Amino acid sequence: MSYLFISDWNEISPGEFYRKAELYTMCWTSPHHIDLENFSFVGGSYGGPLALIKDDKKLLRVTASVPVKPIIYIYTSPGAQLAMIKWDSGILIKMGWSSSEELLCVQEDGNVLVYNMFGENKDTVHCTISAESKEKVYEAEIFPSNLGTG
Repeated sequence: MSYLFISDWNEISPGEFYRKAELYTMCWTSPHHIDLENFSFVGGSYGGPLALIKDDKKLLRVTASVPVKPIIYIYTSPGAQLAMIKWDSGILIKMGWSSSEELLCVQEDGNVLVYNMFGENKDTVHCTISAESKEKVYEAEIFPSNLGTG
């Protein structure tokens, strides 16, 4: 004879129950205060890592005599900080995660910098828009495809 203890279960309809179980504790703490309202961020597939960078479209008061380089923060989905990348490269147009959990950073000049989830630079893909053109990239999209990441 089996007994069903339903003290921590909630009934949805007659005979159907659900239980909410905590899988892990969120740990969104950091030495740097992260207010998501002022950041743009992208998340990896299936609960993968998160990459955050200050959104320069938001008006923030900065009092510094030298230009401040942006920082890309990488977190696990529960909020533990994995890495910080000081962005020393060109103008960042788009960030996204590949199907193999690599952070892809598309620059205005068309180059794509590739980082692992620990902030280590793995590769730079040099792209030329056209030989005679001085065009810049204004928008980019990173997407999954049958062959990997597009």
